[in-house]
Amino acid sequence: MISTSLRTEQAFNSNPVSLPESINFNNFIRVFKLANIPAAMANSLIITAFSVLGQIFFGSLAAYALTKMNLKKSNVYLSMYLFPIVFSIQMVILPVFVIFKYLNLIDTHLGVILIYIATGLPISVFILAKFLKTVPNSLCEAAQIEGASHFQIYYKIILPVIKAPIAAIAVINGLSVWNDFFVPFMFFTSGKIKTLPLGIYLFNQDHFIKWTYVSADILMTVFPLIIAYILLQKYVIKGVMEGSLKG
Repeated sequence: MISTSLRTEQAFNSNPVSLPESINFNNFIRVFKLANIPAAMANSLIITAFSVLGQIFFGSLAAYALTKMNLKKSNVYLSMYLFPIVFSIQMVILPVFVIFKYLNLIDTHLGVILIYIATGLPISVFILAKFLKTVPNSLCEAAQIEGASHFQIYYKIILPVIKAPIAAIAVINGLSVWNDFFVPFMFFTSGKIKTLPLGIYLFNQDHFIKWTYVSADILMTVFPLIIAYILLQKYVIKGVMEGSLKG
């Protein structure tokens, strides 16, 4: 893909598997302008950031309640959170679309963000709940004796402890949201709002799949993910190991 993105279309068509004779960045410059990469990247960043923040915020609150508030039948509630994993968004897309159309959430960032928060909650609650079960209850009980409220315990004690699984969730769910094509394709019906994956699809339709352009477009899409994973790699490994295996 890197090799193809650095070649001219003529050179690629003459010998698709050869290495580029010279480095050519014209494909990146042309795609950057024609595909409106800045707008698509901004949309992807907004949707991914708010979706992941919502998943972490609501997921951590639910995990705290299920593990530290002595709720009756907490295991049943946890199972109810995990049950939606067996259903994909494709199975319920029609009723969701009808509801969102009635609420005027079609062609809005908020509508797509709400869907991602809902679909990402099960894995967030699962990882965080498993991790919090390993945190001694004595920490929360001592804080309650000192007069701390549940929200103070959550904010001052629980959040600092669960940084590693939060980082793991941010990368795992962030990758899923960033790379998703189906939800933006279904809910951005006017074509005015484009995420990077949707932009690649629409760009290919307009340019009859020129592989040099496609490769450059894909590289610009995955580059931020590579950087994010490199920066958060140790937290991802630590969070998954401690949140899932130890739990």
